[in-house]
Amino acid sequence: DKVTGFESLMRWKKEDYFIMPKDFIPVAEKSNMIVQMGSWAIAEACKRCAQWNRDYDENISVSINLSSNQLTNAMLYDEISTALIISGVNPQNIEFEITETTIIKNMKNSINTLNLLKESGVKISIDDFGTKYSTFNYIKHLPIDKIKIDISFVHGIGINKMDEAIILSLIRLSEGLNIQIIAEGVETHEQLEFLTKNGCENMQGNYYYKPMTEHEIIVQNLI
Repeated sequence: DKVTGFESLMRWKKEDYFIMPKDFIPVAEKSNMIVQMGSWAIAEACKRCAQWNRDYDENISVSINLSSNQLTNAMLYDEISTALIISGVNPQNIEFEITETTIIKNMKNSINTLNLLKESGVKISIDDFGTKYSTFNYIKHLPIDKIKIDISFVHGIGINKMDEAIILSLIRLSEGLNIQIIAEGVETHEQLEFLTKNGCENMQGNYYYKPMTEHEIIVQNLI
């Protein structure tokens, strides 16, 4: 097994404990503070990715989540272009994740924005794939490089035959479209075995590593 990339995650430290994204992200989105927070996260992720690949002579990628607020922000392309230039990171090592829910809120705008981002050289992936049927109608128009199998399907492995069938169909779909696929939320050996056996070679989840700080990543020699 080899670590090929990291997903940037945001935590809010208050005094001696952390507030999780599920608690503060909805508030940030409602107040639109997510745009400023997202801009900072993009700049930091690009900077870290460039530094890691430069210092450790690696080809590690870093993925960054985009909210619907950011996707409709007219300044998004400029913010990303600026972050790429200032950090000096290889755009091919930066990946932006968008959920299906975010995409279908405004499909036309999403397609235009994602096409624009692709021109900068970054990669695009759809997170939580398979949870909204609408995306299937437009997938051929989306400039995506990767789809991520939703955790709800992965956790059904060995339990629910329907979940397993959906996973198999998504794997075949990715092969037919020549799109990379990754399973998220892998936590057991049974899940790992099923996915590997059926052609899904890229995975993330607590079976491998739990979320950790940059210091912990370096100490554990993951880069």
